[in-house]
Amino acid sequence: REGCALVVSTAEGDQALLYAANVRCRLAGRILVPISTFSARDRNQLYREVGKIDWSDYLDADMTLAVDVVLANTAFDNSMYVAQRTKDAIVDQVRTKTGRRPNVNSAAPDLRLNLRIVRDQAVLSIDLAGQPLHRRGWRHGQGEAPLKETVAAAMLLRAGWPALAAQGRGLLDPFCGVGTLVI
Repeated sequence: REGCALVVSTAEGDQALLYAANVRCRLAGRILVPISTFSARDRNQLYREVGKIDWSDYLDADMTLAVDVVLANTAFDNSMYVAQRTKDAIVDQVRTKTGRRPNVNSAAPDLRLNLRIVRDQAVLSIDLAGQPLHRRGWRHGQGEAPLKETVAAAMLLRAGWPALAAQGRGLLDPFCGVGTLVI
């Protein structure tokens, strides 16, 4: 664990595996696909390195984007500034190539990027789901759960629930609320 990210595992696979991971993974908060790793010691180096990526492979001028940033042990101290600088490098490249620029939509972008800089080493990734996986949208019309579904799934796994269920043992959630553990 470094910064605010916990890398549980890495995998290689095809597009079907990526879709399956987003649908079936119960414990992950996000599924990120790294597209570039580089040094980012200052704002100019960050801009240059992000600008080296061929963004036409991922984005066109009619699409929207958002950049989430995690910083740890780095010269950068403002994640919003780093996100803005990253976005500038991307839209400047697209505008140079097409004459138009993509817009930012932080709520529901076509492309959500995750930039993680730890000790001046950056990893820029595509967030496959575009939002945290505990918000997959399958529960409608309920209150806000104080416990994320991914955390609830991890708790049950740690408690040995799959084995207990196989033995025919029941699950009691006396603080049910919106039913996150049961669901």
